[in-house]
Amino acid sequence: MVTKLAPLRLCSLLMGVWFAFNALANYVAGIIGSHVGDAGALHIFAGIAIAAVASSIVLFLFSNKLIQWMHGAEGHLVEKKEAVIAEV
Repeated sequence: MVTKLAPLRLCSLLMGVWFAFNALANYVAGIIGSHVGDAGALHIFAGIAIAAVASSIVLFLFSNKLIQWMHGAEGHLVEKKEAVIAEV
């Protein structure tokens, strides 16, 4: 999605930012994993599950806008979806 949303002149820079945030996420995951013994595994994984559900809701709400920002790169998916809805 980064390469589809980024302007051409910033594509490589934003891919670097993508990988940097992946590294940061792995670091934070290590910190969270070190607290499993203190807080308990159930509390840690419940927090991760809540964050995942919240993230999926936000992405679902913005999915149409993201597809518009992709300048038709995923347009065939929207067309197929509309064709299936029209058939029903």
